[in-house]
Amino acid sequence: MNKDSIKKEIEILAGKGSVFGLDSVRALTQAAGNPQDSLKFVHIAGTNGKGSVLAYISTVLTASGYKTGRYISPSVTSYFEKYQINGTKITEEEYLCFAEYLLKLSKENNLSPTLFELETVLGFLWFKEKGCDIVVLETGLGGELDATNIVKTTVLSVITSIGLDHKDILGGSLKEIAAAKAGIIKEGVPVCTGEEGEAFSVIKEKAAEKRSSLYTADSASAVIKARSIKGTVFDFEKHKGIEIGLLGDFQVKNACLALKALDILKGLGFDIRDEKIAEGMKKTKWPGRMEIISEKPLFICDGAHNPQGARALRESMEGLFGDRKFIVILGILKDKDYTGILEEILPMAKKVFAVTPKNKRGLKGDILCSIIREKGVSCEETEVLKAGTLAAEESAEGDIILACGSLSYLGDVIKYGKSKQNIDK
Repeated sequence: MNKDSIKKEIEILAGKGSVFGLDSVRALTQAAGNPQDSLKFVHIAGTNGKGSVLAYISTVLTASGYKTGRYISPSVTSYFEKYQINGTKITEEEYLCFAEYLLKLSKENNLSPTLFELETVLGFLWFKEKGCDIVVLETGLGGELDATNIVKTTVLSVITSIGLDHKDILGGSLKEIAAAKAGIIKEGVPVCTGEEGEAFSVIKEKAAEKRSSLYTADSASAVIKARSIKGTVFDFEKHKGIEIGLLGDFQVKNACLALKALDILKGLGFDIRDEKIAEGMKKTKWPGRMEIISEKPLFICDGAHNPQGARALRESMEGLFGDRKFIVILGILKDKDYTGILEEILPMAKKVFAVTPKNKRGLKGDILCSIIREKGVSCEETEVLKAGTLAAEESAEGDIILACGSLSYLGDVIKYGKSKQNIDK
């Protein structure tokens, strides 16, 4: 195996961008022997909260004794965290071995998969080879035409909160975007959501069309018992005293959806005991979601990459810290509604360090900085790897640093903060 040659071919695929539709991925899975047909899936779509809900569900399934695969997008701290079994990542050697096989298969069959399509089929092959009992599968973008939607053996579909993201691809209205997300619903397979309003109506209509039982998680009925920077304790339906370490009231909403999903899986015959649910929910970790990466100074990272996520972040920070202002590190993708994001973030900021995410879609830090200054907030452009140092130097006793925006740069910030502060990884 020539590792450098394989990596070069993968880089070429990465430059091709995305193509929506299932024809290409269907051809690749068929050439690979349809490994996905040997697996069971919990399939998750939505605009915000997919990763956190996936983390809760998969951690509880692992605690319950199931060999549980995770397929996530995007990764944060390591490319290989995209693929995990019981929390253990695929090795580089395994990844390159499967990638070599799929690249060769593509050439032999005159196929031209995108990188995401190849990554998705690679995951199916790895999960099958390792004998996973169940895979918790996160869509990349959308739902109906997402490469992950090639699966036919879904046991439960989960749809998280839906917002006006990727309007140029998924549609210009909430209704259109909800319809795209609801495309993961399979004939006769139960679906669970925490959505309401117009988006819920679309999901309900799709579930009826597919003759799928529809379950809702009413997170508004959750009763928060305790809240601190160590986590939240709450009651939801029959689940009492559930403790989660992921911060923010929006994580309670995600946790309620996960609890409802787990109850449905239990009803489907999965051996998931209440004590394992409590254990798994408490153990769940998820990088870049209101994650504390340092305590002195208090340094929090969150991938609030759209106005909906930014609003949830602001409300959670206010819930924890009142009307305090923070030193903010901010990087945004240029195809996002950065005006809407800034409306939520800037009222919390005493100073901003603007960075350019390591992504071809990244908004240049100098442009972001100019916009922020025009809005009357102190801002300084800097490199991602310097941002943590500068923010720490700027902070006075008791100041809090908040890094947010695109997940594509937070991985470097998280690694920096943890290495400098030597806190538990």
